[in-house]
Amino acid sequence: MSLKSINTEEEESPQEKITFIDKINFSFPIGMMEILIGQKEYTVKALVDTAAELNIIPENESIEVGLHMRTFYIKLRGIGGHSTAIVGLAENTPIILPSGDERRIHFLVARGAVHTFVGRPFLADN
Repeated sequence: MSLKSINTEEEESPQEKITFIDKINFSFPIGMMEILIGQKEYTVKALVDTAAELNIIPENESIEVGLHMRTFYIKLRGIGGHSTAIVGLAENTPIILPSGDERRIHFLVARGAVHTFVGRPFLADN
């Protein structure tokens, strides 16, 4: 992240200073919700993130739930520049929302310490 500062008037006037921030990204998760996932109806707290362009579930949770996944391996770069290993895709995963509504969504399966979250694909369908 880099900061650039300018003064709108005199150099000695700190109250008039404006700071611009370059190369910074923001994500605004709007909350958590409990969803039931899979045939076993395993309860998961999922982060609802309006900026996320995909749905993610940790590999250990996908195994515990018994999700069937198509295996592949890619590195996904996060908003902060970190990388997360994606090890597969669990397609048409049955979930039950807090309202009792049943849906099917796709989850990318991530290896490592990540939270389950749902993003725009989930929000667009619900």
